[in-house]
Amino acid sequence: MVRPINDSAASALSHFYDAIRKVSFGVDVAPGRLVYIDNRFTLHSRDSFNPSLDEEGNPLRWVQRVIIAPNLWNHRNLNQVKERVFKPVFD
Repeated sequence: MVRPINDSAASALSHFYDAIRKVSFGVDVAPGRLVYIDNRFTLHSRDSFNPSLDEEGNPLRWVQRVIIAPNLWNHRNLNQVKERVFKPVFD
């Protein structure tokens, strides 16, 4: 999803992509499987996919995002759902 702005950037992006491919691996996320990715030191992405849909056209894929924080100060402006569960406020 990154587009280089010139030939030099395209070359750098190509080298970066090649280096990442050499040390990366895929994870097949299947129903019932939990995958934990710590964004503090992990670079991750997802490949394109064809979604599975039910009879009404609704997606069957369900992904839950969890944010773990050492304190709750940055969550003070969010809607509190439970003691340590917060929901973002959308305008």
